[in-house]
Amino acid sequence: MRIGKPLSLQVDSDKVVDYIVIDKYVLWDKVERQKVVDYMKKNNYKIKEGFYQFNQATTFEKALEIFKFEKM
Repeated sequence: MRIGKPLSLQVDSDKVVDYIVIDKYVLWDKVERQKVVDYMKKNNYKIKEGFYQFNQATTFEKALEIFKFEKM
């Protein structure tokens, strides 16, 4: 079981949330965050408009279920 403080991300239609933005979520576990950053870089993804809730201990696998991605 992984427990952490809640985090949230609001992506508005005029906002681009790419790997650079995700990498600034320093409260998120560094190893898991880096996996998401690498995944987004490799696939040229940004996060789609919406509101996302996750926590400090969110794993890479869980992040793929939470976030919705689209090509840049």
